[in-house]
Amino acid sequence: MESSLLLKPFVLLPSAPRRRHHHHLSLPTPPHRRLPSSSSSSRHASPASYSFAVTRAARELFDGSADRPPGGVRPRGRAPEGVPRGAGGGTTGGGGGGGGQGRLARTVIWRVVQNLLPGKTKDQSSGESTPSGIMWSFAAGSNLSTSASFNAEKESRKNLNKFYKEIRTLKNVNMAGRQFGDEGLFFLAESLAYNKSAEEVDFSGNGITAVGIEAFDGILQINTALKSLNLSGNAIGDEGAKCLSDILVENVGIQKLLLNSTNIGDEGAKAISDMLKKNKTIRTLQLSNNTIEYSGFASIAEALLENNVLRSLFVNGNYGGPLGASSLAKGILGNKTLRELHLHGNGFGNEGVRALMSALSAHKGKITVLDIGNNNITSEGSLHVAEFIKRTKSLLWLSLYMNDISDEGAEKVADALKQNKTISTVDLGGNNIHSKGVSAIAETLKDNSVVTTLELSYNPIGPEGVKALCDVLKFNGKIQTLKLGWCQIGVSGAEFVADCLKYNTTLSTLDLRANGLGDDGAICLARSFKIINESLTSLDLGFNEIRDDGAFALAQALKANEDLAVTSLNLANNFFTKFGQVALSEARDHCSRHGCSSSTSLPIAVLLLAVDSVPPAPAPPPAVATVFDDNYVATYGGDGYHLVNQGTQISLTLDKSSGAGFRSKLMYGSGFFHMRIKVPAGYTAGVVTAYYLASEPDWDVQDEVDFEFLGDKDGNPITLQTNVFVGGHGDREQRLRLWFDPAADFHDYSILWNPFHLVIFVDETPVRVLKNLTSRGPEFEFPAKPMRPRGSVWDASDWATDGGRTKVDWARAPFTAAFQGLRRRRLRRRRRRRRQLGRLRVAGHVVVERRRVQEADGGAAGGVRWREGEPDL
Repeated sequence: MESSLLLKPFVLLPSAPRRRHHHHLSLPTPPHRRLPSSSSSSRHASPASYSFAVTRAARELFDGSADRPPGGVRPRGRAPEGVPRGAGGGTTGGGGGGGGQGRLARTVIWRVVQNLLPGKTKDQSSGESTPSGIMWSFAAGSNLSTSASFNAEKESRKNLNKFYKEIRTLKNVNMAGRQFGDEGLFFLAESLAYNKSAEEVDFSGNGITAVGIEAFDGILQINTALKSLNLSGNAIGDEGAKCLSDILVENVGIQKLLLNSTNIGDEGAKAISDMLKKNKTIRTLQLSNNTIEYSGFASIAEALLENNVLRSLFVNGNYGGPLGASSLAKGILGNKTLRELHLHGNGFGNEGVRALMSALSAHKGKITVLDIGNNNITSEGSLHVAEFIKRTKSLLWLSLYMNDISDEGAEKVADALKQNKTISTVDLGGNNIHSKGVSAIAETLKDNSVVTTLELSYNPIGPEGVKALCDVLKFNGKIQTLKLGWCQIGVSGAEFVADCLKYNTTLSTLDLRANGLGDDGAICLARSFKIINESLTSLDLGFNEIRDDGAFALAQALKANEDLAVTSLNLANNFFTKFGQVALSEARDHCSRHGCSSSTSLPIAVLLLAVDSVPPAPAPPPAVATVFDDNYVATYGGDGYHLVNQGTQISLTLDKSSGAGFRSKLMYGSGFFHMRIKVPAGYTAGVVTAYYLASEPDWDVQDEVDFEFLGDKDGNPITLQTNVFVGGHGDREQRLRLWFDPAADFHDYSILWNPFHLVIFVDETPVRVLKNLTSRGPEFEFPAKPMRPRGSVWDASDWATDGGRTKVDWARAPFTAAFQGLRRRRLRRRRRRRRQLGRLRVAGHVVVERRRVQEADGGAAGGVRWREGEPDL
């Protein structure tokens, strides 16, 4: 599970298709080529019309037909050369299977089993083995029976049959992340034709491509029970979208279609739009996180003009831009059925939002939900949003999350809310709003009795801003949910919140994460618990650097006031020792034994402690560092790097002839990796500066953790993109706008990686966390291979800026990035009883274990490196 953890205001942006770094060793600048798409454009050799018969035959084989050799194992032989697949009478085949369909069905079955079976282990004896990993034994007396792996085959058949029966018997079927691929879908899809009960089926994240979509042909056309189909996270691409659209034209059952993260571009969007013009049942369509640009948005707009059924449209995280917004506005204006519009992360800008707000203001329908977050909207664009707020009579939920409307825009929105009588939820998180803007919002809340949920997280409102809010919320307003995470309110702000809680009677959910409250802030809030508050049920104090003293105060308050209404108290990711955890656990158990407030029957139902805490970023290394050559080597671009400051800083240069890169001499199994970086300034469109960890040597199965700074045109801020690859699988990009200019000065960028979690820091602020959940199942991935720290600057014109439309301007070259902080941290030994392994402590918060990591470059054998372990609890 991954979460974004931000302590400063920033702007999240939609990610772009990922390109790998160039870290070849001692080679000239590598070609900057585009990676092949993961979607396949190939088609099955068999006609689509056979898919229904194939899956039917496949099910009969798995359900126990007589077509099996002695020992219960089906034959695996192929037809000899020159014999067509449909010919009967193979030497290993069983009886009446219907020729080609039966043999093709067996091929499908065995390919599915191959995916689900473990491979052959090293200690298995030689002999004849099959690609599926099943060992065939020809020893005397074996009667052609399989080895012990036959049990695995049997289990695989059992699992597929279970999936098949679930679809035919359960109402909601979750097949997400089973990785059965195209072949498995051909087997399972037939169950939908006989479906009498399943209304929702989730096939997301199963490795399905355009080929597998053909399995639905002839099935979805006659299915009337299925109401929701989720194919998200499958690389079906434009070809798959076209195939699915042809099928759904005749479907009369599906009302909700989810195609998020499926590599659909403009051509696929056009095919889906053509389907919407004829389909009369789909009410919800999700196309988020694809690569749809202006042309695709124009196609969707055309469909909206003709479709009178669609209620909810999700196109978050695409590339619509201002032109796409203008096209979509025309379609919205002519449509009267839409209720929800989710347009987050499309780069509409002020021009695009002006066109959208104009259309929505004149819209005759009843839009109730509008998400225009992360669209580069500034205070200028907020003026158009404010005008729409004044005019709308139907909107209930509005999100401007992660734009940049600032205090000026917040004042405009606040003034508009005074005239609005419908909007109950307002999300202004991450908009660079300070105390001045929050004060304007607070004044509006005095007289506004409609707004019940207010999201202000990731804004630097500070103590003054939270004071303005609390002064109003003591006795005014109807706010039930207030989110103030990452707002820099500090201990002073906690005092204002604690005082407000003594009087407020409406607030039920309060989020104060990552505000630097510490022990003093926790003690202030604990004191407020002495006053019975019958409304507050959920309080989140995670990431607040609270230690044992704060834990003791909170535990004592919980024990002393058994009439508290709080049922959820989140204290995760603080710095408790086991003493603090025990105190809080005892307080929870005490409340459970002695009853609770009459307003709830569940005392402290959820108490999340810091068992899996994210430790703070260890302090960066001192300015004085060992020379570059001690720990690092240049990898390519020999003339593109220069050592300065006695070798403690390296400058990498990109010009038309070459980029440049470096890597560490050693590999690490885990650790805390830190670098100070100053990226190129000015016009840097198409230029990427990177600091990252990467394993070796096989590219296709590489683990990787990235900082990537994406250059832009003059006047546009540089974007930071982070990404994580595991076994060659990526698509985990996350973009954000930093709260400073990374080209103006050096800043700290760090990666904390151990077997329990991966934390990415910017200036000691955690901006991303990935927990190791691999024990829960194979669908959870976590980097585990030894990796090298690397740095580079390179030409990424094909994707980095405006989706690849803006290229590097070589007339402005060279582009130079600087790296500092090249020294590895010294770790001091720490002893603990009942531990066989040596342990180390970093900055008093992280415990690491001593292990050996094999050097990958053939250097000194058996180099000892420190590998991090669990947090010190």
